[in-house]
Amino acid sequence: MGQAFDEQGYILAEAFGETKEEVFKKLMKEQADAAEIRIRMMESKAVPNADLERNFTYHAPKPGQPKIYTQIRDKAKEYAYLITELCPQSRERSVALTHLETAVFWANAAIART
Repeated sequence: MGQAFDEQGYILAEAFGETKEEVFKKLMKEQADAAEIRIRMMESKAVPNADLERNFTYHAPKPGQPKIYTQIRDKAKEYAYLITELCPQSRERSVALTHLETAVFWANAAIART
C-alpha cells in the first residue's frame, strides 16, 4: 500500500499492488507532481501462517479424545469444588476459578491440535 502526499502533507492518492514497485508506478502515474510518496511494508498473503491455520481451524475429535476431555474436565471440576469450599468468596477466588477454566481450555486445545 502506498500514498502520495502534497507539500502540506495531505493525501493525494492511495495505491495497492502485489509489489512495492507496482505501487510506486501506480502512484507516479496518478500523482507525478506529488511532494512525497510513502510505501508501507506489505505482508505476503501467498504463504499461509502455519500457527494461524492450526489455531483457527476446527479440529474434529479423534478416537479416544472425548474420553480424555472428560477426564480433564472432571478433575478440574473436583478442584473447582475444592477451591469453592476452602476459599472465601472473593475476587481472588473468582480469578482462581477463571484460571482453572482457562487451564482446561488450553489442555483440551493441546490435545485437539496435535
